[in-house]
Amino acid sequence: DKFYILDENGEKTLANNMYDNETYDFTVVNSKLWKGSINQGFDIQTGEELNLAEKHCDSGAMIMDFVNDQYIVKYYENGELHFDRISEQNLLSQ
Repeated sequence: DKFYILDENGEKTLANNMYDNETYDFTVVNSKLWKGSINQGFDIQTGEELNLAEKHCDSGAMIMDFVNDQYIVKYYENGELHFDRISEQNLLSQ
């Protein structure tokens, strides 16, 4: 029922907004753990829980990379696969 992130020293950080299931679509991008199927993230350094903005909540968004201060995101819109560069401010709900 609890999801922990282990750092390279074996220290555990509890990520309350993450939970384990049988879908393994986790990615670590920009020191943040992202889980596409629940549209949430967890900042490993600060312990902050992150939620994707409404635009990406039902799009099957998956955070792929972080380049030039923008996230590379794969998502579906109107049944079509898209890749886009999105700033963190636009990616996250406020």
